Amino acid sequence: MSYTPDGTARMRFGEPQAAGHFPLDLVGSLALGDIDEALLALAHEIAKIEPDTDHTLEILAVLAAIGAGSTLVPLDALVESLKMLGVPEARAKSALAGACEHDRVIGRPGDATPLILDGERLYPHAAWAHERSVAAWLERRAPLEKIDTSSVIADVVARPTRAGERAVTLNSAQIAAVEAAATGGFTLISGGPGTGKTSIVVAILRALVRLGIAPGEIALAAPTGKANQRLHTSISSALLTVVDPSPEDTALLGALPASSTLHRLLGIGGRRETARWTALHPLPHRAVIVDESSMIDLAMIDALIHAVGPQARLILLGDADQLPSVEAGAVFRDLVLTRSSVRLTESYRMRKDDPAGQRIHRAAQAVNAGESLADAIVTRALPGEIEHHGVELIEAPRPADRHRTLLAWIDRQPVADGTPIRLTGGLPDAVGAVRIEGLLTQLELRRILCVTRTAARPTGAEAINAAVRARLREKGRTNALWSPGDPVLVEQNDYARSLWNGDFGVIVRTQEGDHAPQLSAVFRGGDGALSVFPVEVLRGLISHAWAMTVHKAQGSELMDVLFILPTDPIALMTREIVYTAISRARRSVVIVGPRAVLEVGVSRKLDRRSGLASSGSNAVPE
Repeated sequence: MSYTPDGTARMRFGEPQAAGHFPLDLVGSLALGDIDEALLALAHEIAKIEPDTDHTLEILAVLAAIGAGSTLVPLDALVESLKMLGVPEARAKSALAGACEHDRVIGRPGDATPLILDGERLYPHAAWAHERSVAAWLERRAPLEKIDTSSVIADVVARPTRAGERAVTLNSAQIAAVEAAATGGFTLISGGPGTGKTSIVVAILRALVRLGIAPGEIALAAPTGKANQRLHTSISSALLTVVDPSPEDTALLGALPASSTLHRLLGIGGRRETARWTALHPLPHRAVIVDESSMIDLAMIDALIHAVGPQARLILLGDADQLPSVEAGAVFRDLVLTRSSVRLTESYRMRKDDPAGQRIHRAAQAVNAGESLADAIVTRALPGEIEHHGVELIEAPRPADRHRTLLAWIDRQPVADGTPIRLTGGLPDAVGAVRIEGLLTQLELRRILCVTRTAARPTGAEAINAAVRARLREKGRTNALWSPGDPVLVEQNDYARSLWNGDFGVIVRTQEGDHAPQLSAVFRGGDGALSVFPVEVLRGLISHAWAMTVHKAQGSELMDVLFILPTDPIALMTREIVYTAISRARRSVVIVGPRAVLEVGVSRKLDRRSGLASSGSNAVPE
């Protein structure tokens, strides 16, 4: 059932729903495409601004494009966009004519209207303003004063970190990335999984402190709590392995900057709807380093760049070939394509002693190039034939085949001990902390990834999570909404509890003193510390996370992935989503679904329309 902002009350009291502003026949199409119904509600509200002019269709086309990740709809693509939503062609063409008429809904640049027609492109006003603002910043960003960093970088290279018994020697592209970050005001570094981006961050930090920038003057950040935690852990571990550390290395390790989410860095959240740090009140840091930058959306990049001081370094690292942010825009990709950047291509997962990693890397490379996966994956007929090594495919032509493969995966899931973990002052004791860390580590190694989120499709993450719960009930491992061992995901930022969208946790049974045992959710913070919350206080904030969308899995490093394909080649099925899903794993990727759907996904690139890459205007909108 779907709701309009005022439709429920109207139906309850017998008043007919306002006609012409909310075509409910499109709801099903939007749900199947994973377009949030909140966008329909917004379309309804915008349409009411001009009740005598039915702009509903062009409004829906723009908002559906935003829901699919674009920031605009070209007028020549408006008809096709509406036809994909199930609108008849004649009706779509009439909407195109209406889009060219300007009133209180559709205006020109500078007008205070919800939609902006800039040339031949139709934007939501906010997206248009953000794109112009970012373009203007890029145009006026002045380079830093030139400095010689050759001796500094030579000293960093001469004192490598270690990975096991192996010294981590930077290659020429990595050294170029470190030099660019040390000398530039705005640096873009793009590389796929295994290309050593974490090693570069460590080297950049070590170079900056040698240039006289104190550790406290450096900010480390990532878009999500999970990526933030991984960044901090990786840097800390690497700094402990520096061969013959210099005094600067020792000082850096002793005062390593705390990593944070971008929201926390910019002071967004809680009662504050806008950033604390702005162009008028810039961040106090001399260098800001952001990992997983492909996940940053247009509004966030606009806030970030303006918060960085004019003489500070802004360094963005990410994978331009990976999925862009869940929200509208493909900012990192656009910047890498149009600005000077450093590209990393050598993968350290292609070691001879890691054949599974080699196979996964070859498959990811083939996807990225739009090539056939025939030589990179092994086809299995039955779940029992899966070896969990490299990339394997089970076509699962029937729903029952997909279900059997899913059950085989679930039955390999670790079983949690339901014995209560003792708490003191709300925190686990030493024995409990070890148990929790072990369980989190196990759960973080394996994940089911889906293309869509909602239960509208049987292959969506919500539907798969429901199937997992049903299986666990059959096996007697759960009979309630939450059970010990359930993996959970935070769905929105909670500033009061320092929980962030994308944080991964686990349900455990806890007991403090003589109180009755209760179910709690435990999360590992960016500094590695555990935080414990009764599940009742997190109602509506967390969801089950045996399965999640590929988007949500960005920033994760897994050992094993079960990748569930949709049953038909929907618009979301693109090269970027296949590449991102495969490249999350280090040991095994099992793809479940029709080979034809996989091949269509590999053959087409993500079509996120954005004016940022081709914007010719440098003016900030008034």
